[in-house]
Amino acid sequence: MKYVPKREGLNPDVLVILCLLGAVLALASALITRSFAWIFHLLIVGFLTAGLYLLVRFRMTSYEYYLTLRDRELLPEASPELAARALRNYEPRELEFSVEKVAGRKKTVTDCRFYLNELVCCERIDKDRNTLKDRLKEAAADRVYTYTVSVNPLSVLLLVFSDPGYGRIAVILETDELPEGVFRRMAEKNAAV
Repeated sequence: MKYVPKREGLNPDVLVILCLLGAVLALASALITRSFAWIFHLLIVGFLTAGLYLLVRFRMTSYEYYLTLRDRELLPEASPELAARALRNYEPRELEFSVEKVAGRKKTVTDCRFYLNELVCCERIDKDRNTLKDRLKEAAADRVYTYTVSVNPLSVLLLVFSDPGYGRIAVILETDELPEGVFRRMAEKNAAV
């Protein structure tokens, strides 16, 4: 099953335009005041760097989430209800979750791959950043990976995997209700074992 998150919340185009506007104002200030021009040159570089980062990270880059069988066979694409029913037939050790990064028109390598029998926690966290920080501290994750396509997402899904080789790994995603339900059921099955 493949899922592509949709951009929501703050539009990155507005931030890129504001960074370009800041660079233009810093350039005008540098031309007007010659004595402290080096400060404005640093501001120009800072604004252009921030604008380029925002453009590449949030406008030109997207992610695709895959829920597959262990032998990389894609699960059937169907309506959310049919897919949820089909996933109930599988055990967590038979399923894997992976994230692929798409830069422009080019699909790059798989960024992460986890087996769902390693999933220990699944939690939806709404917009409050303090709650996310608190939940990450409680999860005691050794590594945190963020795969969001929005600058400030309205809600995220926190998945915590316990990998024997790497320790506890937290993954932050933007998803709809179907994958959340699947992940939550798999985490409950793993907790019951």
